[in-house]
Amino acid sequence: MKVKEKFLQIPLLLEKDQFKFKKLVDSNAVYDVYCELMPDRLKKLAPFLKNYDFAVDLYGMKTLERISNEAILTSKKCDSPIYSFGKEMKPLEANVIENIVGNELCLSNIKNCYDSKFFVKLHKCYQKDELNYHYSLRKWHYINKEFGVVPSLKDKKDSNVGGKKLTLENISNTLKRIVVSIFDNK
Repeated sequence: MKVKEKFLQIPLLLEKDQFKFKKLVDSNAVYDVYCELMPDRLKKLAPFLKNYDFAVDLYGMKTLERISNEAILTSKKCDSPIYSFGKEMKPLEANVIENIVGNELCLSNIKNCYDSKFFVKLHKCYQKDELNYHYSLRKWHYINKEFGVVPSLKDKKDSNVGGKKLTLENISNTLKRIVVSIFDNK
């Protein structure tokens, strides 16, 4: 099988290997049903958090009313955070463990945080910044922001897409802007 794109490809295990797994009690890789690292494991990796009773919600998908802890480590909007962290490293927990400076993640009293409706949370997963953080997508993946969904020109009978006139000149100019912005950001 020939693969032309490599940015979503991962290495495959091509030979048998002898795995040695830690006992669950000794492992730092213990997650809840939301794929969030358990607070007790995070406290081992980030000792400055050991005195706080908090829930972990770095993906921002948990409903606040169902959390019984007094604090939350989250990507939700919060007033008066106890700690705040950037979002530069992967996985998200690494930003907390390494105490990366920023305002994208925070530890806050749960009463100071704002919850979103489910569909707003779901929409967050498809925002450009979120996708770029998790997948390092190239800018040309977002050309649909300019024209809606870009159809094949030979199959297109209607010359308007997303309320804009679809012409080769418009597409060419958009591609030029994207290419220029790619090189400007390097």
